[in-house]
Amino acid sequence: DPETSTRQEVGSPRTKVPLAYKGPYRVSNVGVKGRGAIATRRIAQGELVASESPLLVFEGKASEVMFDSDSKITKDKDMFVSWEQSLRDMLEERCSPEEQQAFWDLADTEFGREQVKTAIGICRTNALSFDQDRAGLFPQIGRFNHSCTPNVASSWDLDGEMQVLRASCDIDEGTELCFSYLSHMDLCGTSLKRKASLLAGFGFECSCGTCLLVGAEREQSDSARERLATLNKVIQKAEFLKDVGTGVVREVSQLLDNELRGYPPAKALLYGSAFWLAVASRLPKKAESFAESAVKATAVAEGPKSWRTERLRELRSRARELCSRPKATTQQAGDGGFFADM
Repeated sequence: DPETSTRQEVGSPRTKVPLAYKGPYRVSNVGVKGRGAIATRRIAQGELVASESPLLVFEGKASEVMFDSDSKITKDKDMFVSWEQSLRDMLEERCSPEEQQAFWDLADTEFGREQVKTAIGICRTNALSFDQDRAGLFPQIGRFNHSCTPNVASSWDLDGEMQVLRASCDIDEGTELCFSYLSHMDLCGTSLKRKASLLAGFGFECSCGTCLLVGAEREQSDSARERLATLNKVIQKAEFLKDVGTGVVREVSQLLDNELRGYPPAKALLYGSAFWLAVASRLPKKAESFAESAVKATAVAEGPKSWRTERLRELRSRARELCSRPKATTQQAGDGGFFADM
C-alpha cells in the first residue's frame, strides 16, 4: 500500500529528553495570539534561549503529503481520516503521556476549534522545516509565536540534531520571544503579502507589532521592506561586486538595522553573498572583510560552533586563495545550498 509506506516515513526519534535546554522564559497568555514565550530576565544578543529535538519527523513523501499547499490531505476525507488515525496511534505508541499532553496543548489553526483539535492540524500549524525535505514537530519551541520583526533566530543544529533558538538582539525582561516562520525573502514583503503568506502557510493572520502599524508608520515599514526586496534581487543577480557596489551592501545593512533590528540571519546572508561577489571580483581584502562580518552574524544567529559559522571561518581563511583561482566564481557549488534554509 503506497499510502501506508508513505505514512511510515513519519518517525519519532526522541527517546527520553524532550527538551535539551529551556532558557529564561515562561509560557503564558499573550492576548489574541493565545499563549507565547515571555522573557523572565534580560537576555543578551546571541544567548541560547531554547533547544529541542523533534517529537515527530516528516521525511520525503510524508513531508509532501502533510505540508504541500496542494496536498490531497486537505481535500480527500478518507485520506485525512487515515492519516489522522495513524498520527494518533503513533503518539500513543511512541510518546510518553507528558509528551502527548504537550502535543495536544499546541494550537490547531487549520482544522480544529478551541475544544476540538486534529493531529494533522497541529502538525501543519506548528511543524518547522529543518532540511530540504524534512520537517519536525517541536512541542516546546512550538510555543514561540511568529513576528515579522523577530527577536529570536531559529536554526537546525546538525551535530545535536536539535532546533535551536538564540536571541537575535538584546531582549528586555517581560518581552515576548518570537522568531520568524517566514524566510528572509518573504519577510521583505509588505504587510499584506506577509499576512497572506502566513494565512496560506500556517492558517493565522499575523498580529505582530509590525503588522499592526497603521498610517504613515505602516507605509514607512512597507517601503523599507520593498526596498530590501529590490536590493536582495539585485545582489542575487549580480556576478561581480561592481554590479552592486559596496554602497548597496551598506544600504541593505542599514535597512536591516532600522527595520529588522539587525536580524542576524539576514545579515549573514547579505555578507555571505557579498563575500562571493568579492571573490569573483578578485578582491581578497573585501572578501576577508565580508566573510568576517558573515562569521559574526552567523555566530549570533546559530552559535559560535555551528557548522555554518565554522564553514565561514574556513572561507575567510581561504579568501586570498579563492580570489587567485583561474575561475573565481559567485557560485557556492561546494557548499550544498549554504544559505538555502535562511
